[in-house]
Amino acid sequence: MYKRKLGQIHSLILFLLVVTCNIAKSQITIQGSVSDSLGEPIRFTSISLQAINGQLVNSALSDSTGFYKLELTRKGNYKIQFSSINYYSKNIQAYFSHDTTININLKKNDHYLQAIEITSRKPIVERKIDRVIYNIQN
Repeated sequence: MYKRKLGQIHSLILFLLVVTCNIAKSQITIQGSVSDSLGEPIRFTSISLQAINGQLVNSALSDSTGFYKLELTRKGNYKIQFSSINYYSKNIQAYFSHDTTININLKKNDHYLQAIEITSRKPIVERKIDRVIYNIQN
C-alpha cells in the first residue's frame, strides 16, 4: 500500500511538472533594444504593450544597455509604444504569435522646454501660537 501511494505521488508530481512546462512555454516573449539614430542605447525608455482596444497588457523600461523584455500570455494583435524623454515616440502595431525581437531606433527631439525660475517669499509677519515672527529679509 505504501508503494502504491508513493507511485501515485510520483505520477502527480510528474503530471504537474509537464503542465507547468507547457504553461510556461505558451508565453510569448517580445524583446529587443532601443537606440538613437547613432546606435547609442537609450536608457529607461518606457515600453507599453496595449491590446487593440487600448487596454494596457504589459509594460517595461529598458535597462542601461537599452534592452527590454515583455511577456504575453495570448497571441493576437497588439500595439507597442516606445517613449523616452527628448525623443519622438514610436508606435508599432503587429500580430504576435511567437517569440519576437524588435530593435527600435528613436529620433532625437531637439525642441527643449524653456527654463523657468520659481521663487517664493516669506510673509512679512508670521503668527504662531506662542509668538509673532517678523521677516525683514524680503
